[in-house]
Amino acid sequence: VGKLYQTSVSCSDPDGDPLFYTLSQAAAGMRLNPVSGALQWTPTPSNLGPVPLRLDIRDGHHKTTLACTLRVLTPAAKPIPSSRLQLFNIPNPFNAMTTISFYLPNTQPTPTSAQIYNMAGQHVYTLLRQHLHPGWHQLTWRGIDSVSRPVASGLYLCLLAHGPHRHITKLLLLR
Repeated sequence: VGKLYQTSVSCSDPDGDPLFYTLSQAAAGMRLNPVSGALQWTPTPSNLGPVPLRLDIRDGHHKTTLACTLRVLTPAAKPIPSSRLQLFNIPNPFNAMTTISFYLPNTQPTPTSAQIYNMAGQHVYTLLRQHLHPGWHQLTWRGIDSVSRPVASGLYLCLLAHGPHRHITKLLLLR
């Protein structure tokens, strides 16, 4: 809240046609450069929580729509812990990297893993595999695969496994 959020969308057309970007669903005050894909926004307190975003990409012949949800938090606060496992990432969508935050409710160290998968269900990257204590934790994914190659723009899933519990969040990478 109150801080400028910036990211950019970078896509390519297989035919080399120029691409144009538009917001079909966005919060008040979001600005998108239709040619460069640069997105800027300063969230206000009324934006706290999930903010849906839909971005249309056109080449003059076809249109592709990317949909995601941004989660707005107060700068000094984390979500209130609960008895449930919580998982989210910021920024989302992201370009170079995203921070995945999660809350573990158990009272003792428990085997925990965090894995990244593509939409075909293929394993892309292992973020974490160890015993973790309860509380808040953060991981960073830099949009790479298991051999450190940059992955393509697209939708990815982060699967967090904590003991018998499983939770998934969507990560939208826009290069």
